Amino acid sequence: MNEIEKLDFILLGLYKETKDGGMLSIIEVFRENNQELTIEELRELKIILELKKIAVFQVENRGMDYRVQILAAGIDFVETNSFSTPGISILSLER
Repeated sequence: MNEIEKLDFILLGLYKETKDGGMLSIIEVFRENNQELTIEELRELKIILELKKIAVFQVENRGMDYRVQILAAGIDFVETNSFSTPGISILSLER
């Protein structure tokens, strides 16, 4: 999975699990889905999502993971767009 696909995967999980509140531990979700995401990769993806005001992050597990919640702009983005296929909703890309 490349960086762009990882952004879409994160947003899809956030959309499904946090659009009504709560937070999701990102690295843990990747592990549960037999995918790999390092803390270094997550820190890079975090910058992108924060700059676009798509999600808010909270450090957890002594800095080795982040809990994240999608914001209203993130919900709109997921429903109408994606990083991997601009102009196509992430929801339609779900496998």
